[in-house]
Formats: sequence, structure tokens, C-alpha cells
Amino acid sequence: MTGFRLCTLNVERTNRDFDRVTAALIGVDADVVCLQENTAEWDAALARSLAERYRWRSLRPTGGPGGMALWSRRRVLVEKKLIPPTGGWFGAWYHELAIGDGSLHLINVHLRPPYLERGGRLSVPFAWFTTFLARFREVRSMRRIVGERRPLVVCGDFNEPWGLARGFLRRAWSLESALDRHTPDVATWSERVGPLNLALRLDDIYHSAELRCRSAEVLMDCGSDHRPVVAEFVL
Repeated sequence: MTGFRLCTLNVERTNRDFDRVTAALIGVDADVVCLQENTAEWDAALARSLAERYRWRSLRPTGGPGGMALWSRRRVLVEKKLIPPTGGWFGAWYHELAIGDGSLHLINVHLRPPYLERGGRLSVPFAWFTTFLARFREVRSMRRIVGERRPLVVCGDFNEPWGLARGFLRRAWSLESALDRHTPDVATWSERVGPLNLALRLDDIYHSAELRCRSAEVLMDCGSDHRPVVAEFVL
């Protein structure tokens, strides 16, 4: 059997706690790390400690929250940007990685946040209920492009603890949440929004049946408003 550890984390682009995030990723010692909201500054800071640990890197920074990165000990065979449909903001990155005698299909996602186009954070209460459809269209578009390639992992920041997108992953794409099975009640994101202190599970790792998830956990705060999610799989 071939095993691997995977970690996903939204580093939060305005976060400057480079040392804590770096220490967390080193401590996780994952074979594959998927990041969201990375910037050129984040890439440079992490490279000082991670470059020797990860031979294959796919760094796609932006000045805004749409940046993504992949740090991998497994060889990258294919890389492709998945352009979001109307209503999506950041898109996703598809990678095919060499795993054992075969390959792993991996999609690093950052789905539409619950903001209106011009409303900013003040729009969150209203936008929360009006952006479910946008996130659903994003994952549906991913399936149309990637199809039924297996084994498959879809991980990252889903920007919803429940909703149409997650339902589509489970029912239409037949994927299982690693956190649902192993750590169902732990939040991965927290932030004060107006008078409310919200704590929600926005991040996750979904996988196909060919992958047996041996463990999954949400790590402690490392400076970002999101917390790292780590899962261990056997193919």
C-alpha cells in the first residue's frame, strides 16, 4: 500500500506571521501541501524553510486573495488552471501527482466567499445566503473538466460549512469528507464579523473511495484566520 499525508491551509494574504505558519507546516511534515491566498511575499518566506523539503513546487501568487501554491514531495505530472464559471472569483488548480505506481488527481480550491461584488465584509449576512449557487457552479464546472478521474482529492477553502457545493461533492461526485469521518465538529476558521465571533468549518479535504483516510485533524491556530487541515491516506 502507498500512503501519503496532505495538508491544506488558507494562509490569509494580509497575515504576516510567517514564522508560525512555517513552523506549523514543518511540524505537519506532509507529502503534499496546498495553500490558498499566497502572495509573492508568502512564497519567498516559506521557500527559506520549505524549498529543501519539497522538490516540486507550483507557486501561483497574486496580489489579492486568489493566489494558490502546491508544495510536493511527489512528482508533478500535470498542472492546469481551472477557470471559474460566472460568479466564481478565484478558480482552482488541478494537479496530477505521481503516487506509487500510478497517479493522484488533486484539485486545490478557493471557492467564492460570502461577499457581494461591491459590498465587502458588511455584505456577509446577506451574501451568505446568495452565494451558495456560485460555489455550486464552481464545483460542478470542476467535475465537467476533471470528470471521473480517480483517485481524486478536492481540498482547500470551500467558504461554506454546508451548502450546495458540499452536497454536490458528496452526492454527484461521490466524494467523502475526511473531517466528517474523523473530526466532524471542529471549526477551521474564526473571525469577528460585527458583533458576532464566528467559528465555522470552511476548509476540508474530500476524497474518492480509492483512498482510505486513516486520520484527519484540524491543527491549532498558526496566525491565519484559518487553521491547517491534515489528513493521512492509504491508496
